[in-house]
Amino acid sequence: MGNVVALPLCGLLCKYGFDEGWASIFYVIGGFHQLFILIIIWHLTPAGSYSKYQHCCLVNSDYGSNVLKILLT
Repeated sequence: MGNVVALPLCGLLCKYGFDEGWASIFYVIGGFHQLFILIIIWHLTPAGSYSKYQHCCLVNSDYGSNVLKILLT
């Protein structure tokens, strides 16, 4: 899916971009990549407790909280 978007975008940037196109391709695609990585990191970073984690069901949340209580005591 990324190639479907990136290749035509690179063609447009090569024709109309600054510094003969290559610098604009490098910076625009690099910026999109950095944004994508930040979204992935934000999505995978834990919320700090099991009860606040959005992808954790109630049973796992209770189990995780109980295990943390046991380990921290």
